[in-house]
Amino acid sequence: MTLDHAAMGEDDINRLRKYYNDDQIVELASVVGLFNYLNRFAETMGLWPTRPGEGGPDDDEA
Repeated sequence: MTLDHAAMGEDDINRLRKYYNDDQIVELASVVGLFNYLNRFAETMGLWPTRPGEGGPDDDEA
């Protein structure tokens, strides 16, 4: 789904059905899709995580 969404087919869904019900498969695909979006957005915007102690509110503001 991440590398080639068009390659996902009924065989892939049937393999997932061995372990998950349809609602769980939809939820799984939603989470994968959301994280794909968030990663692409962050990379496009040049957003990178901060290390502990870098950025964020000062201790007295938290």
